[in-house]
Amino acid sequence: MTLGAQQELRLQTAPRRFPSLVVTIGVWMALLGHPTATVCGSVIHERTEEGGIQREYRLKAAFIYRICQYVTLPSTNLPPRSKTYVIGLVGPDPYGAALDALAGKKSSGGRVVQIQRYRSARSIGRCQVLIISPRLSDADLRSALKKAHAMKALTISDRSKFAAAGGMIALAIRKKKLRFDVNLKAAKKSGITVSARLLRLADTVIRAKESH
Repeated sequence: MTLGAQQELRLQTAPRRFPSLVVTIGVWMALLGHPTATVCGSVIHERTEEGGIQREYRLKAAFIYRICQYVTLPSTNLPPRSKTYVIGLVGPDPYGAALDALAGKKSSGGRVVQIQRYRSARSIGRCQVLIISPRLSDADLRSALKKAHAMKALTISDRSKFAAAGGMIALAIRKKKLRFDVNLKAAKKSGITVSARLLRLADTVIRAKESH
């Protein structure tokens, strides 16, 4: 039996209490510009529900960082001489240390990533990216989106129907794969440019209706 077959057998027979999560490794490769990237999957098994959730949010945090490299914010939000790139999170935090691990990394413009957390929409401060907690109330969601639009910040969330509600990047687990939708209409309203490469990888892209 080959090594690959042995590994596959171990994965199939390993005891599981948390459903396996398949992540689209091809998405990461494509976002990195890998010339031979294809959409493929890697099966990840967790022994506990808590461990599975932690792994899921580590993947989402890494994905958010990579997405940020493929959007261009207007100069009103990100002045050319700015040295920091603030990723904020509003509401109950499911990311924890996974989000903190992004601090100190560099954005596409060489700016240093900083992490800020806001307890409610009322306390949201200046940021370049606003992650909206899936557990934020509907009222706070509307307020958070309004504030983000006013300061031209990119909005990201894994809450249900986020793109339809006016959010820009909606993360979701579909068929055990980490996928995303893009509300290009909302992004353009805030003067945010989304890379064509990123749009090609999205499951759904909401566009403004063309006038005739």
